[in-house]
Amino acid sequence: MKYWRLDYYRTYNWIDTKYIKDDFSQGAINKARVKNIVDLQEISKEEYCAGLARRKAEAQARRKRRAELS
Repeated sequence: MKYWRLDYYRTYNWIDTKYIKDDFSQGAINKARVKNIVDLQEISKEEYCAGLARRKAEAQARRKRRAELS
């Protein structure tokens, strides 16, 4: 299994990143379901896990802020 980091345009000027686990690059592109791909790189398992952990921490912080504002 290989790990991929896919950068894509989420909006006109906002580049976002997805971390995908797949055997082939074309499979990773198909799993991402995005149109405007900027870059696709093969990464190590450690980078993949770190990227997912960072995104999870950001989401938890966002939820916590929303709960405090309510």
